[in-house]
Amino acid sequence: MSDLANLVEPLKRELAVPGDFETIFPNTDDSGLLDSLADGFAEAQLDGYFSEYSLDLDTYLTTPDTSAAGGALIVLYTGMRIIRAQMRAMNLSEKYQAGSTAYEVSRSSTLLREELQYLIKRRDDLVSQSSRSNSSTVVYDAYFTRSAVDWSTVGGLYPAELG
Repeated sequence: MSDLANLVEPLKRELAVPGDFETIFPNTDDSGLLDSLADGFAEAQLDGYFSEYSLDLDTYLTTPDTSAAGGALIVLYTGMRIIRAQMRAMNLSEKYQAGSTAYEVSRSSTLLREELQYLIKRRDDLVSQSSRSNSSTVVYDAYFTRSAVDWSTVGGLYPAELG
């Protein structure tokens, strides 16, 4: 079993420069991030990953264990969900005026949009790569087959994580 709580810190690093998460997301606590990780896991399942996995929503444990690459995939999906939500809630312009004094702030959504496009492309590349790796024909040379390779982790993701 893998504990999604172990992915909270990597998710914080995905969303903000290390050490700045609390400044950028002041109202977000670890339990909220854990819930978001569960949502990210479910979204990855919708795209065909982790089809043989289950997630206990009381303990946030996955069965069976996820690989390091599988954990990174969950963080990627969760990060995309949070950035989409952040974009929807973002005020692009604020204007305050008191008498003759005015203060205006404009924010560009371009950076978040570009970041989201990168994450979507990364996800699509992973889906495409996993589709190719699920082919029925695999050829290995003799040296590779004689080496001490853990066959369950070839390619980073466990075979069961690929769907």
